Amino acid sequence: MAVAVNSKPDSIYGLATPSGRSAISVIRVSGKALPKDLESYVWSDKGSANLCVKTLKLPSFSDQCLFLFFPSPNSYTGENVIEIHCHGNPIIVSAICSWLEGLGVREAERGEFSKRAYLNEKITLDQAEAISLGIEARSLNDLAAMNSFRSGLLANKIMESLVFCEKLLVSVESQIDFSDEEDVYEVGGQEVLDGLSRLSNGLGEILMNYRPITQKVLKPKVVLVGKPNVGKSSLFNQLVGNDVAIVSSRPGTTRDVVKGDLYLSGVEVEIGDTAGIRNTSSKIELAGIKRTSDAVKNADIVVWVSDLSDLEKRRPVCEIWVGNKVDKIKKGFSENCDLTLSAKTGEGIDLLVKEIKKRVKTDSNYHLVSERIYKNLSLAVQVLSNKPCGEDLFEKTAQDLRDVLALIKDIYGDFSNEKILDEIFQNFCIGK
Repeated sequence: MAVAVNSKPDSIYGLATPSGRSAISVIRVSGKALPKDLESYVWSDKGSANLCVKTLKLPSFSDQCLFLFFPSPNSYTGENVIEIHCHGNPIIVSAICSWLEGLGVREAERGEFSKRAYLNEKITLDQAEAISLGIEARSLNDLAAMNSFRSGLLANKIMESLVFCEKLLVSVESQIDFSDEEDVYEVGGQEVLDGLSRLSNGLGEILMNYRPITQKVLKPKVVLVGKPNVGKSSLFNQLVGNDVAIVSSRPGTTRDVVKGDLYLSGVEVEIGDTAGIRNTSSKIELAGIKRTSDAVKNADIVVWVSDLSDLEKRRPVCEIWVGNKVDKIKKGFSENCDLTLSAKTGEGIDLLVKEIKKRVKTDSNYHLVSERIYKNLSLAVQVLSNKPCGEDLFEKTAQDLRDVLALIKDIYGDFSNEKILDEIFQNFCIGK
């Protein structure tokens, strides 16, 4: 594997656990040669084991931490790695990070730990992408769909095509360079075309069974739509469990699409609260209604919210029709909507969540792969679709096979383009 050589030799640190308050936070440090002051401070009580519990004395306070040492090359990055497990208070984490910077350790760039693992040949480029995308998965279904990619099964399939492509190229080039030699097997034109078809069909089969991973695939989108003052914002706040959207009796309060997350069992869903739909002359409100229309077009599930005291006579265009403010309506009324609830009291919210869960697509008959890999495979199939013919059959075929080989090898990082590497790893989190 050709590896970029301009990696930075300095030590880096990054928070490997989510920011915020928690029982424990983990700060990861990596470097080919860690600062001597850091090593001597940490390992003064280590003994023979590569771990120790030590009270870290900071300028204003102390914190008892667990230190783990992973010596090079037996670490994730291939460098010397120290993990600091401290109490999960942001103030403590910030103080330790400042202490590390004082020792000459800088904060890592996005994905720099995985980038160093790739540069030190601990992982291939496709494995690095699989790690990142596995972390970003929004549902159990996504993880299952990524399993072939993350486990290496897809890599095995691609490698089979790469090996066959190399063998076919050797056969074709032997006819160009050594056709006059007695010991060289003579390859016919039809045999070459059959080989190209086999290679194209193999790559094409992969494309048929895999989809490129996009944010739309990873997180289903649900939008709340309806007239002004029907309780969309109150319902939104009930669903996400926080007062994110402004609730007001004045029409037109919501001007933009307010977004939040709803965590169902095994699925993370994005909920959007939109501007109320009505006739208005306000340019600002019209802009909000336009954004509502755009949100509906991009949504997987549209929830139309109505006020039960002013219910529409015809069913709106939506997947779920909700009648709100059931707490204000006398019992015995007749409703035509799918379900009723109260965004004020929370009555019926669980029924809406169940309806959303039922409608979230859980198609498991597909596999997911990174957009970069899918694009390279698509380009390779496109190259192979140009069937060579005529007197220069072997020359054209050889060039096409070289182009296909380059595209496939790029999947595993067989290049030294620093710009492309930066584009790949910039989507990773800081601590990865």
